[in-house]
Amino acid sequence: MITERWGVAELDVTSTPGATVIFEHDGERRYVESFPSRGRELVRFSPEFEGLWRYRILDAAGRMAGHGELECGPPGPDNHGPVVIVDELRFGYADRTPYTPIGTCARWWHRAESAQRAATLAQLADAPFTKIRMDVLADGSATAPAEAELDQLEAAVRELAGLGIQAELVIFTPELLADPAVDWRGYLRPLVARFAAFRNVAWCLAIDPDRWPADHPASTDQFWDEVLRLLAECDHGQRLRTIQAGVGFDFGARLITHCSLHHDQPRVCSVLTRRYRKPVLVDDLGMEGDAANHDGSRSAEDLVADIWEAVCRGGFAGHGEWYDNRWWAVGGELKGAAPPRLALLGSILDEAPIGLRYGSVSYDASTLEVPGQYYLQYLGAHRFRHRRFELPADALFRVEVIDTWNLRRELVADRVSGEYLLELPVRQYNAIRITRC
Repeated sequence: MITERWGVAELDVTSTPGATVIFEHDGERRYVESFPSRGRELVRFSPEFEGLWRYRILDAAGRMAGHGELECGPPGPDNHGPVVIVDELRFGYADRTPYTPIGTCARWWHRAESAQRAATLAQLADAPFTKIRMDVLADGSATAPAEAELDQLEAAVRELAGLGIQAELVIFTPELLADPAVDWRGYLRPLVARFAAFRNVAWCLAIDPDRWPADHPASTDQFWDEVLRLLAECDHGQRLRTIQAGVGFDFGARLITHCSLHHDQPRVCSVLTRRYRKPVLVDDLGMEGDAANHDGSRSAEDLVADIWEAVCRGGFAGHGEWYDNRWWAVGGELKGAAPPRLALLGSILDEAPIGLRYGSVSYDASTLEVPGQYYLQYLGAHRFRHRRFELPADALFRVEVIDTWNLRRELVADRVSGEYLLELPVRQYNAIRITRC
């Protein structure tokens, strides 16, 4: 058996129901459980190291049932591995290629008719999004998905992988967990076994469990700690895992890789990165749209401004759209004005140096910086006439003014140093980028 690094190797263990396969390479050992699929029992494994892996197949009683070898070659083109946590602020691919999470949600797009699915994929191919949040279960479902539903979800994960987009899978609904007797472990284990080998998969256990009723069986910290422990145990690739919740939720000393927030104030990013020393994503800031509710009726200008604010405070924030098409739920056609502006933000972040941190160069404007090297400051709704900077006197800097709404960049100085007064066009949504020459 041969596969590329971070690829998906599939082993048929139908003759050994309930099998666990142990993969070993150069002192590394991975345990991978099997899952049922169309009358077969399969094991999927994603090797993170090149070279020869040996494996042993154990039956449900732990007895040896077979063995073999897997040859792992170098990754193919555009295969950078799974997304991982690089440090307390940043994500990156496993090969250390930078990754910027410009996310959106279309939670049940993969359940739509084929024409709608094709339209969603066409929009994603042209959009700036690098991740999409989608649910394993149907809206409000209290039962585990049927095999046909899992096949549909898997097809979507594979299609997204072809576009280079991360598929963040929401695992639980409150309805599924409402019955204390539900076998949630029996649902979780084969789900993880089926999808954990895909390098573009990430996990979100649930949406806003901190807003579920206080008497809900899954409302305790102890319950989610147990779910996180089992997920980490079953996921041989250790994909990103989180729970979306409010600022009062404990994202700290748990098996949560990053914070996922439902909050309408991007300023919390700088607070929570300091508190938890983990990357912070405000995945639900509200949505651009004209829905008859608070969350779905934001202007594109406000949403884009808040996403910029989150980024320049050391975090990230997600996109959502709710016009009559209900992109957030079923995908289809993007009608809003936010995506092109997020493409600009993504390109600027892709051009930024490694090591950006939320800085304190200004009390009245959020700033990312590599001190003495790079500064990205966002002015938002404030229409400053000028800004003053104290730059190192022993270096030269380029200064650009970015009109983040009208998608324009202007080089205003290319060799400045020391104290510098920048005259600005009086308008909203300016950003300033200062780069050492």
